[in-house]
Amino acid sequence: MKRGLIVALLCAGPASASAQQFEVAPLVNIASASGINRRAEGVDDLLIRPSVGWGAHVDYFFTSHVGLEFLSTYESTSVGLTTTSGDSAELFRMSRGNGYANVVYQFHGELPDRTPFVFGGIGATHFRSSGLQDETRPSWTAGAGMKWFVTGVVGVEVRGAYVSTHVHDSTAAFCDPFGFCQEVLRRVEATAGVAFRF
Repeated sequence: MKRGLIVALLCAGPASASAQQFEVAPLVNIASASGINRRAEGVDDLLIRPSVGWGAHVDYFFTSHVGLEFLSTYESTSVGLTTTSGDSAELFRMSRGNGYANVVYQFHGELPDRTPFVFGGIGATHFRSSGLQDETRPSWTAGAGMKWFVTGVVGVEVRGAYVSTHVHDSTAAFCDPFGFCQEVLRRVEATAGVAFRF
C-alpha cells in the first residue's frame, strides 16, 4: 500500500511541475467609448471616446488549467461632447492606464494548440490630463479569449473583456475634476497579441 502511494506521488510530481509555466504577451488594445452622465442643458452625449492602446500581461500557471495574471494596458484618448444640434467637440485630451491582478482558467480540448480561457480580477484605473489632478480609481474586469500556439512556445492570443471602474459617488452634489457625475464607467475592450510560453 505504502509502496503504491510513493510510486503514485513520484509520478504525479513531475507532471505537476511540467504544468507550471510562464506566459508573456505584448498586446494591442481597443477600448469602446464610456458614456458620462451629463448635467448641462443642450448636451446630447458626453463620453470618453473610443481608443487604441497597448499593454502586456504576464501569467503564471500553477496547473495546466489555473493561473494568476498581471495585466497592464494604456490608452491615449479624449473627452468629447455632442450637442443637441448635432455639433461635436473635443473638450480635452487624457490618458488612461489600467492594472489588474486576474485569475485565469484555461480549457483543454481535442486541439492541443488551441486553448480557450476565461479570466477575471480586480485592479485600478489611472486617469491623467494636463491641467487636471490625476485620479486613480478601483476597477474590475472579466472576459474570455483564445490562444493558438503555432509552435510549443510562440502563439497568437485574442481576448475580449468587460471593464467597470468606480469613479464617483452618484449621491454626491458635485462631479469630480474629470466631470464624472455617476458611480461607474463601463467599457468593452478587444485585445490581440503575440504570446510566448516558457
